[in-house]
Amino acid sequence: MRKGRDISKMILKVAQKYEGDTKKFISELSLMLQRKNLTHLIPSILKSLDLAERKDQERNTLHISVAHSIDKKTTESIGEFMGALDAGVKITEDKDLIGGFRAIYGFSYIDGSVKSMLYRMRKILLSK
Repeated sequence: MRKGRDISKMILKVAQKYEGDTKKFISELSLMLQRKNLTHLIPSILKSLDLAERKDQERNTLHISVAHSIDKKTTESIGEFMGALDAGVKITEDKDLIGGFRAIYGFSYIDGSVKSMLYRMRKILLSK
């Protein structure tokens, strides 16, 4: 038995073939669901597609955690360094960082926080 999540994964792959022709894609999709008697899975499919879209948006957002607020120029510099020039930016203040920042974009992660630097320094000093 097929589940909405499995079908939504298939839909995402097939959608690339119809890029730019949304009407044709939706028409073909609805015909396929009717022929296979799978129209009852539409709510589940839509939920899975929505979740995939939200995950994709999160992955394409530059997340910056800072101890104190930062200016636009600093944000742009971090974005440029991470290769996230056209990405949305989400900045959160994290008082535990002491100073510096942490940035996540896609599958890249940079930890330039003072807390992390102090931890690494402590680890090195205690290992000798």
